[in-house]
Amino acid sequence: MSFVSFDHNPPEDIPDEDPMVEGIPPSVLQQMIKELPPGYRTVFNLYVLEQKSHREIASMLGITEKASASQFSRARARLAEKIREYRHSHEK
Repeated sequence: MSFVSFDHNPPEDIPDEDPMVEGIPPSVLQQMIKELPPGYRTVFNLYVLEQKSHREIASMLGITEKASASQFSRARARLAEKIREYRHSHEK
């Protein structure tokens, strides 16, 4: 599996569920995404950055649409956890 990478700026349309990404440096957010497990990261990047549908992702990766949606959901949850941890460790 490969993944889509962004070199300079993280995606602007990262899911905006709690916790919000506002105020997190782009480099930190980029690192959080890079640290996702490969399957999560691949689906996340294809869905968010490439704006592929779960049907398209499933076809590209040879998985089911349900698996694609599940991987994306898990990626979002993992990112939300990392964001909460970052905010907690950087509270003033």
